[in-house]
Amino acid sequence: MLRRLRCLLSRLGGAARPARATSFSASAHESAGGRRAEARSSPSWETPSPETEQENALEISPDAFKAARSEGDGIVIIDVRESFEVASGIIEGARHIPLGALSARAHEIPRDKLIVVYCAHGIRSLQGAHFLRSQGLSEAKSLSGGIAAWSREGGEIVPFKQEG
Repeated sequence: MLRRLRCLLSRLGGAARPARATSFSASAHESAGGRRAEARSSPSWETPSPETEQENALEISPDAFKAARSEGDGIVIIDVRESFEVASGIIEGARHIPLGALSARAHEIPRDKLIVVYCAHGIRSLQGAHFLRSQGLSEAKSLSGGIAAWSREGGEIVPFKQEG
């Protein structure tokens, strides 16, 4: 089959050997094995892609969050961690809506205010902010680094009180 492909490519004026897709791990493997690694474009972390810039726009740093809270603009704070996680404490004023329940409870969130979503380290909250934006809540942002970064930056964590 490879022989037929080479024959077809040569008839079309292409290379006799089909191009091989490479990934970072394949190139690293070839380098380690002593064979010449194929040329690659610059790593994705050197030049931010449009998707990366869009994700950054979805995040708010702990310092910017502190500043926004001090302005008193009525920020809506959503904790998307699981129940066993919030038992260790929450950011004051946060509503607990686990990520899995966010789609069913999105209607509870005001649309005209800044919405800051957080979790333990900022991964689930980024998913939550993406979801809320897809539902028309354009001011949704994820707290970069989650409650762990908030705590490291000196943010206060208070005991969780069951809503009721």
